[in-house]
Amino acid sequence: MWKTVSQRLSVAGIRVLWLDEAQDLIMARSANDTETSLRMIKSLMQGEHAVIPILSGTERLAEVAALDPQVSRRFTKIVPSNLQHGVDEVGLISLVEYYCEEVSIKARVNADVMARLITASRQKRKS
Repeated sequence: MWKTVSQRLSVAGIRVLWLDEAQDLIMARSANDTETSLRMIKSLMQGEHAVIPILSGTERLAEVAALDPQVSRRFTKIVPSNLQHGVDEVGLISLVEYYCEEVSIKARVNADVMARLITASRQKRKS
């Protein structure tokens, strides 16, 4: 299946593939499935039509990717800092306004909404 994926990416001219929530792809039902997923990601990075994979997801993604030394070595891990109250509200409003403008809608947000989003972003996900 992954050979077909690689061929289709090549035909489409795709050079960068962003996999969001990648921990769901890698954290499979069994250790064998996890190893298969990691091998698949490595295979996309090889050959004449290599693709640059960008994996984003939860902290668990970094832990699972570290299980394979080659995968761990090939990826740069970026962990954004926590958003800060009183510092990041204005930037967040600008970001929301930008995306709203891109789809021709009017943003109706204020610093209070952004402060609540910052608070929510710090909450640990309950299993």
